[in-house]
Amino acid sequence: MFNEESLPYIEVFLEETTEQLQELEGKLVFLEKDPSNRTCLDDIFRIAHNLKGNAATVGFQEMTTLAHHMEDLLDSMRKSRVYPSGEIIDTLLDALDALKGLTDKACGKGEGIFELGNLINRLEYLTYGGHDTNALIDSKENELLIKLEDSCCMKAARAFVVLKSLEELVRIIDVQPSFDEIKEYGFEGTEIKVRFFTRESLDIVKEAVQAIPEVKEVELFCGEIKKEKEMALSIEVGARLDPQALEERLRERYTSRVVIDLTDLCELSPAGLSRLLWARNLTGVEFILPRHPFRKKFLELLGFGENIGCGGVEPELVMKKKYDRVY
Repeated sequence: MFNEESLPYIEVFLEETTEQLQELEGKLVFLEKDPSNRTCLDDIFRIAHNLKGNAATVGFQEMTTLAHHMEDLLDSMRKSRVYPSGEIIDTLLDALDALKGLTDKACGKGEGIFELGNLINRLEYLTYGGHDTNALIDSKENELLIKLEDSCCMKAARAFVVLKSLEELVRIIDVQPSFDEIKEYGFEGTEIKVRFFTRESLDIVKEAVQAIPEVKEVELFCGEIKKEKEMALSIEVGARLDPQALEERLRERYTSRVVIDLTDLCELSPAGLSRLLWARNLTGVEFILPRHPFRKKFLELLGFGENIGCGGVEPELVMKKKYDRVY
């Protein structure tokens, strides 16, 4: 369950987690009574974010995954993409119960087997749905080519999540493979083609699909529109990686192409490594590895490949942003 390096920190982790879950329960009950309370919502988001980060640091993958999906839903609520309805609060309370159960299991108080798949699917649906208008804003036919990660182990379930999310944003004309084909024969491929008319801007549609976990790449084809090359944002982390600053920069990015420059990296905390692993799974994020041979080899062993020439991005299309924080 936990990685070997984290064993000395487990007791502190479990103690902090128990306190955070108690606080989370009180905040959720309060939000249920007052759904418009922004301060309460921000507090809940903060707790979920801390739970995710702490669990990732000690290698508690089940809790990391569940807290990550809670955080995504809460972030959509904070940005007014979805409203904190009764169904959402109930789902968050179910997630809280699952987190408690996982914590008890880690403490040796329970040996239950937790099936998180359905709960995670509910969280995803509530996060990426929520649009109920049928009005089209574009009469042109568009097409998306959606590529799933090769490592996706439940491709049929992931395809359904993608298509259900799209149904809330667009009017689907055709899907290959179709819903019926996926339902009857399953789905072991990685590519889904969707032709549609849109109810939202094409940028919103593409970003919503790209944000779904295990979606590797999204290509948009929209008539005769020719997209210009997009400038890549290069983030230089400097000698010491600040995990919070990196996360904030990536969440607020205004371009889908990002190069994280680790050339001068000297110190990497467990929390910093956790943020790098998180960033590695984001669409359009590439890395330039450290100069130091040991640190470079360490990241290579973890699956970080060096992207020569600023991650394959033309130098003139790279705009650098530095947030080097040395204390």
